[in-house]
Formats: sequence, C-alpha cells, structure tokens
Amino acid sequence: MATPDRTDDPPPAGTRLSTRTALVVLASLMCAAVVTGLAWWAGRHPAEAALAGLLALGGAFKFMDSLIS
Repeated sequence: MATPDRTDDPPPAGTRLSTRTALVVLASLMCAAVVTGLAWWAGRHPAEAALAGLLALGGAFKFMDSLIS
C-alpha cells in the first residue's frame, strides 16, 4: 500500500511565512490602503485617515483569514 502524501508537515526551516499568511497580510494591507486613501480623498485629516486605515486593517485581516481558510 502506498502512503498518501502528508500535507500537514511544517514548512522548511528557511521559510519565514507561509504562502497563505503572506496572501492574507498582503490583501489586508491593500484593503487598509484603499480605506486610508478614500478617507483622505474625502477630506478627512491625514491622522483620521490613517486611523481609519488601521481600523480597517484589523477587520480586513480577520475577514481575509476566514475567507481564505
């Protein structure tokens, strides 16, 4: 009998981030950048726009993590 390939093996020691984690972080950062840009374009103070982007980053990360899993 042939044993099936194991997919739950840990990544090699040289890998810093898995592809899934990198994709989630990148998508979340893109969403946060869009929110920041739209808030700033709408006339908000740059500090308020940055705060809106940071808040969107947390929500986007949770959403992308559950979407991709």
